[in-house]
Amino acid sequence: AYDMIHSGDHIICAVSGGADSMALLFAMKLLADKLNIQVSAAHFNHHLRGAESDSDAAFVAEFCQGYQIHLYSGEANVVAGKKGLEAAAREARYTFFKTLPGIVATAHTADDNAETVLMNMIRGTGLKGLGGISPVKPNLIRPMLSVNRADVMAFLEEYHIPHIEDSSNATDDFLRNRLRHHIMPLFKDENPRFAENTSDMALRLRDDEALLSAITADVSSVSALRKMERGQRARCLESFLKSCGVKEPESEHIKLLDKLVFSDNPSAKASFPNGVCISRNYDELEVSLLLHAITPTKLVNPGTTVLKELGISVTCGTNEDPDC
Repeated sequence: AYDMIHSGDHIICAVSGGADSMALLFAMKLLADKLNIQVSAAHFNHHLRGAESDSDAAFVAEFCQGYQIHLYSGEANVVAGKKGLEAAAREARYTFFKTLPGIVATAHTADDNAETVLMNMIRGTGLKGLGGISPVKPNLIRPMLSVNRADVMAFLEEYHIPHIEDSSNATDDFLRNRLRHHIMPLFKDENPRFAENTSDMALRLRDDEALLSAITADVSSVSALRKMERGQRARCLESFLKSCGVKEPESEHIKLLDKLVFSDNPSAKASFPNGVCISRNYDELEVSLLLHAITPTKLVNPGTTVLKELGISVTCGTNEDPDC
């Protein structure tokens, strides 16, 4: 449906050793001749669970060796960043994937997609967030978004494929785990196909998002924005924020910029993530300060350093100097 794989492609399956990724790897191995593709595996050791992490790596390596599947291995001592440990681990893992010489396939399932949609709803989102996980990105595919976990377990049992369980998945430390353990079962009690239905909905909404994005203009004129319908204006403001350096605008950022558009103060300003400051210059929205774009500069001491990007000069000297 998404034109993911072509004859002659090198597909590298991201394998943690868990049920989903082992099913992906073995399914691709079974399809290799039919699709005329080369199949490899990739495992990334985050070193988050000590000996257990090393054991996972050894399990994947042994399986790949037994089926003569080439394995790419990567590792890093991941520590939590500003967005938390889970985000830091994901960033490290995908940075590794970008170094690989082929198309990376990940084993995200319909359940994962439904959980992602719920997570985005909890945090506050728009149409893009309701679209869940992207099925295709440059050199990255997710072939299992229409497959549920019950299908995965049945497949592994049929072919007697082993897998391991990540002990961290049993805890409620992460939002995704809490949704998986406590919320998803309630939805599935109401409709056993909740995960598949939600994933299908998300994929349809991604198509709608792509269509609307294609006709969204990057508008900075206050008068033009004020004349738009609210939905169109919100999309234009989101596009403008991205062009200014706000990589992932949230609903609160769009609402703040909307207030700026309708402010009675023709020179109002507001601050946004990534050091972005947007100001009104009567009928125009302008980026008045982009902190992360400032070039690091050594200060002359003693002496004066002109920081053109900030429009200031800094004079350094001893504390007895009246000019400092």
